[in-house]
Order: sequence, then C-alpha cells, then structure tokens
Amino acid sequence: MTTIVISGRGVVAAACVTHLRNDSRVAEILEWPARRQSGSLDIASIDDLGALSNAVVILAGAEDDDARLDLALDAGVPCVSVADADANLRELFAREVIAHESNVPVIVGAGFAPGLADLLVAHGAEQFDRVDDIRIARVGVAGPECRRTLRRALREEPHEWRRGAWRRVTRRGAERMWFPPPIGARECEPVDIGAITLQKSWPEASIAVRAAGVSRAWSLTSKEHEGAIRVEVWGERNGRRESVVYGAVAPTAHASGVVAAVTAVGLTNDAGAVDRRPGVRSVGQIARPTRFLEEVTAAGVTVSVFEGVSG
Repeated sequence: MTTIVISGRGVVAAACVTHLRNDSRVAEILEWPARRQSGSLDIASIDDLGALSNAVVILAGAEDDDARLDLALDAGVPCVSVADADANLRELFAREVIAHESNVPVIVGAGFAPGLADLLVAHGAEQFDRVDDIRIARVGVAGPECRRTLRRALREEPHEWRRGAWRRVTRRGAERMWFPPPIGARECEPVDIGAITLQKSWPEASIAVRAAGVSRAWSLTSKEHEGAIRVEVWGERNGRRESVVYGAVAPTAHASGVVAAVTAVGLTNDAGAVDRRPGVRSVGQIARPTRFLEEVTAAGVTVSVFEGVSG
C-alpha cells in the first residue's frame, strides 16, 4: 500500500486528494509540512519524510516546492511535480544528476499541459516508426497561479524546437485552433509552457505549443477553469508520413490532479501506469500510455480522436 504526501494547498492539490481517496492502492494521504494555518486539505499531516516507507511526494504548487524537493531527495522519497512554468521545469531537469545519485525518480510537468498533453503524445507516438512533428494547443487554467504563469508566457518571447535547437518565434497574431466540444474554436498564440518536457521525450521532432489567452482577473464565472487540449502528432509509418490528432476535455484542475495522482501511485506499484527509473523524467518519458489513459479516462477526463483531420 502507498502513502501519498501532498505539498501545497491549491485547487490542484485538492483535486489530487479527491482522486486519491478513491484509489484502493493508497493507504494514507498526508499533508507536508504539518499544517500551521487555515486552508488545509482536511487530511493528516507530517513534518518528517524519513519516517515513511513506500511513499511519494506530490509537489502541488507550494511556494517552497524547490526546497521540499531537495528534502525529499535527501530522504530518498520519489517526487511528482505539477509545475508548468518553463523556468521551473528547466530547474527541475537540472536536478537529474542528484536524482540519479539518490536513486530516486522525479517526474516533472505532471499536470494538464504539460502532463496530460505529453501522455496523449506518447499514445500517438506508439503508432509511428518515427515521430518528426508535435503540435500542442491548450485552453484553460487550473487556478490563479496557473493563470499568472500562462499570462506571463503569452507576454514573453516564445520558442519552438526545430532541427535540434530552440528557435525564437515571431508573434504574428493569434491562430485559430479547434478543440473538442463544448470548447470548439479558440484563438491561440505561441508559448513555451510544456515545450521542454516534450523536447526531452522526443528530441528529434519539431515541437510547437499554442495556448488560448485568459482575462486579466481570475474568476470561476469566466469558465477559464474548463480545460481542453489538442495534440497533433506527425510521423512515419510503413514508409508513409501520417498524422494523428487527439483531444481531451475536463476541468483543468481536475485533469491536473488526476495525472499527478496516477503518476504518484504508479511510482510505488510494479503494475502501475509509469516506469519507475531513477532520474528526472517527464510524463511522456515514463508513461505506459494505454494503462495511464485507462486510469485517466476512468476518472472523468474525456479523450477523443479527430477523424480525417491534418494540418
């Protein structure tokens, strides 16, 4: 049985707890560090990771998640991070040597996009002999912090991965992208969010990420919490260049929490949805796509295939 430790008190942390409470493989859910203020997740808490066995920490957006990751590595406890900002992801990947030396798996970008998007790419990639182009588009944010990350990314200079290097993209206006119903068509612009996790998984492919904008002020009534992903994978199959296009729809915080929770449980279970190798990896690098998708869809995330669509 597994013990899951939650670091963070936001909407994604709450979604993790909701999903984990319905998983029979989880013996205990703990909040770390011990709560000292209001706004807790209504679960038991701890201060010392070293006292646990068969545990995984989910870093779900606490301000000091970087420091908590280092403590978890020192204690030899696997970690799953939902961070999606490009700078944060690069800092996490920079801990590869430490994670390897500690013989600990650290899974990063285990949320919506990155996270669910990487899972769909991994599922699509299984259909090809070689993948050469990956295009992601996303709509929706989980909460205020995710929204701030997206707004910052839409202001910053975007990049795409092409021909083995990061290349700047000139903003030329929004591009209309089609998502599964009820989302439909949305105007999207280039962003860096999640591109690095895809590049780590498929370094020989071209990679581009697009995202729909959000309003200046966070409000649940704006429906920005309603999320959707479009994933387009191009590659070679039996000597022909072809593509597959997937879509996914779910409340963004719920989908992020489910992906993080499934990843965490998988790290303590030989028959789980992920590969448990030590080191820093993305969801696309460690997912067993079919098993992972079964768990995600069973939790209410709707995944679909765009038929007869390319470009």
